[in-house]
Amino acid sequence: MIALLLLGVSLANVSFYGRLEPGERLVLILDEGIEISAPKHRLTGSAEAALAKAPAWLREDLEEAFLDLPSGYQEVYASLILSCRDPIVDEVAFQVAHMAPEDLMSLADRGFEELIIENAELVYLHDSLLKYVEVVDYGSSSDEDYYSTTRYKIIARGDTIRIEAPKEYYYWYVVHPVVLRYIRTQNTVGYIDPDTDEPTPPPDGTFWRDYLFGHADPGFPLLRDTISRCTVAWGGLSNVDSLENGALGMVSQWIQDVMDFYRKGWRPVQPVAIYHLHHGTCSEHAALTTAAARCALIPTVNVQAIANDHHWNEFWLGRWMQWEPVNTFVDNPYGYEGWGWKMAGVIAHRGDGYVWTVTGRYTPHASLTVEVLDADGRPVDGALVQLVAPYRYGGLSICAWQYTDLRGRCEFTVGDGLSYWATVDAGIGHVPTTEVISACEPGREYFRSFRLEGRVPSPDLEPCGRMQRGEREVEVRFEVTGSVLRGKHLLTGRTFKKRTSLGRVEFFLCDQVNYDRYLAGESFDAYEVMWGASGDLRFSVPDGKWYAVISNESSTSTVQRLKLEASYIGPTYAEEVPWTPGELSLSGNFPNPFNSRTKVGFFLPEPGEVEVSICDLTGRVVWKCRMEAEAGQHFLVWDGGEVASGVYICCVRFGGELRTTKMVLIR
Repeated sequence: MIALLLLGVSLANVSFYGRLEPGERLVLILDEGIEISAPKHRLTGSAEAALAKAPAWLREDLEEAFLDLPSGYQEVYASLILSCRDPIVDEVAFQVAHMAPEDLMSLADRGFEELIIENAELVYLHDSLLKYVEVVDYGSSSDEDYYSTTRYKIIARGDTIRIEAPKEYYYWYVVHPVVLRYIRTQNTVGYIDPDTDEPTPPPDGTFWRDYLFGHADPGFPLLRDTISRCTVAWGGLSNVDSLENGALGMVSQWIQDVMDFYRKGWRPVQPVAIYHLHHGTCSEHAALTTAAARCALIPTVNVQAIANDHHWNEFWLGRWMQWEPVNTFVDNPYGYEGWGWKMAGVIAHRGDGYVWTVTGRYTPHASLTVEVLDADGRPVDGALVQLVAPYRYGGLSICAWQYTDLRGRCEFTVGDGLSYWATVDAGIGHVPTTEVISACEPGREYFRSFRLEGRVPSPDLEPCGRMQRGEREVEVRFEVTGSVLRGKHLLTGRTFKKRTSLGRVEFFLCDQVNYDRYLAGESFDAYEVMWGASGDLRFSVPDGKWYAVISNESSTSTVQRLKLEASYIGPTYAEEVPWTPGELSLSGNFPNPFNSRTKVGFFLPEPGEVEVSICDLTGRVVWKCRMEAEAGQHFLVWDGGEVASGVYICCVRFGGELRTTKMVLIR
C-alpha cells in the first residue's frame, strides 16, 4: 500500500496511510497550515503497478517484499506479476510477497524467476488431472479481493463430504514453492540437477513440482499415476497406506516404494535429488513427503523435534494431523511417546523460514511465555529467544525458537516431564542459558521475564501534561493497523516476516526549541505524551511552529503500518473566542507499560481538594492520596509499590467529577 501524503505542502486537513520502519518517525508540522514529513519508501514504477494489479488483501505484504529488494529485483518480479494472466495472478503475487528475500534474489541471479509462473501453472495443471480436489477461484484479477483455494472430497464417518481449505493454507502449504531440508548448505529454490543437487538451468535442471509428479526413474512408480486413481483425498483412516485411504494413503505408499530408510555418504537437500538417490533418513523423507503432497495439492508442512533428532510431516484435511509415511503413521500423534520418547518443543516450518511450536498435538503440554525487557523495564521487540531441552542422546539441545513481539513477549508450547532453559539475544544485550522450567507440569502456564543490560532507543522526553491554551485547535486521529516482525530461520538463514495486529508508537507535541533538542538526541520537554496503538487527540497550540511526532523509535525490528488524519478545527485565533478555564483532565501515564516508576499528569480547572487513587482490576485500592491543589497542571510519580505485574486503573476525583486511565506494570 502506498503512503497517502503531501510532503512540503501546508493544508488544513492532511492524511497518511503507510509504514514506519524501526527508528522512523512521522512529523506533523503545525504552523499556518499542517504539513506532513514522513519517510519516503521507494518503489519502482513497475512495482507500484504490480501492487495495483495484485489482490487488495495481498498488497501490504507485497509492498513489504518489494521494499526488501533493490530496485533491479523489484523490476524483475513486478514484471512477472504484470505479465501473468488469470487464473494465476494471485498465486504469482502471493509467491513474490511471501518468499524470503534471499530466495527471490537467488532465483533472479540465476535467471530462474520464471519458475514462479511455472509453479502456479503446474498447480492448475495437476488440479485438472486429479479427481479428489479442485482449485476454486473466487473472482478474477478484475476484482479487488479475489482469491483461490482448494476444495477436497474426504470420507468422514463413512460419508463422502467436501471441505474447503482456508485460503492461507492453500497459498502457504500447497502453492508455496520452497521445500527445504533444514540445514544451511545448498538451501535454495530453483531448477535443480537431480544428479548433483545443484541449481542448473533446464533441461538438465528441473523443478520439484514438475519432476516428482511426471517423472519416474526406471523401476519406480510414477506419482501422477499413483494418485490419479484416487477419488477422495483422505479415506479417514489412521495408519493405512493404500488406495483405501485415498490420495493421502497413496502418497504414503509412493514414498515407501521410492525410498529406502538408510543413510550412506552424500545427503542431498533438494526433493528432486533426494528422490533420485532413493534413500535417506527422516529429514530426507520429510522433505520429499512435503514436496510429493504439494504435487498432490494436499496442504503439508515439515515438522521437527530437534531435541529428539526426528523429522516428520503434518497435513491438513479438515484439521492438522500427524503424518510419517516411513512408519505408516497417519493421524498418530502419540506414536512417538509409544517409542518411549519425551517430546520437548515440536516445531513446524513455513516456506519463508518462520517456525512455531505444535508440541500440544504430540504430548501432554504446558505453555511458556518469555518476556524480554530493557534496563528501564521497556519491552524489547525482535529479541531472539532460543528454548533448550534435554537431547535424546545426552546433554542439551535447542528445541524451538521465537522472536519477541512489540510487548517484548513470545510463546511456546512445551512437553511435560522435562526441564527447559532459554537464551536471549538482542542488539542491546544477551542472557546466557538459564533455566526457565524445572520438571514441566502439564496444563500449567509458565512465565519468565528477563532484563537486558541495555536500553531500547527512545526519545529522551520529559512529559509536561496537556496543552491547555492556544490559538489553534488541532484534532489528530491515528491508529496502528498492524505490524510486521522480522526474524531469521536459525538453520537456513531465511528472513521471514510475521504479520501481527499489535501496534505501539509514541506520540508527543513540542515547540521549536524542544523539537531541535529532540533531533539532536538531547533531553526535551513534550506535551500530550502517549504510548500505544491508537489515539484520538484534541489540543490547542500557541502561535508559531509546533511539532506533533509519531515515533517508531522504540522498536528494534518491527515495521508498523500507520493510518492518520489531522486537521485544524474551530477558530484560528484566540481573540475570536474568549478563552475559558478547561475541565478536569487526566493525561495517560508515561512510560506505559512501566517497571520502576511512572509519571501521571492531571489538570485542575480551579483550586480545591483532589483525590488520586490506583486500583487493580477487581476495584481494590492499592494506593491513594488526598491533597489541596491550585488550579493548573500537576504531576504525580508512582513506583508501583509492592504490587504484582498487571493492569491498574488511575482515578482522579475532583469536584464531583472522575477521570480514569489504564496503567500497565511489568515487573
